[in-house]
Amino acid sequence: MSSSAPALSALVWWLIPLVAVFSSIVYVVWVSKFQSKFDKETHRSMGKFQKFQNTFKDKK
Repeated sequence: MSSSAPALSALVWWLIPLVAVFSSIVYVVWVSKFQSKFDKETHRSMGKFQKFQNTFKDKK
C-alpha cells in the first residue's frame, strides 16, 4: 500500500462536503432568483386548471 493512499482518502473526505456545501449554496441562490417567476407561472397554471375543471361541473 502506498503512502499517498491516506492522503487521497483524506482529500476525498474533504472534497465531498465542500462540493455539497457549494452545490447547496448555488441551489439556494438559483431558487431565490427564480422563485417569483415559477410562483407566477404556477398560480396562472392552477387558475387555468380550475377553469378547466369548472367546465365539467353541472350548471343548474
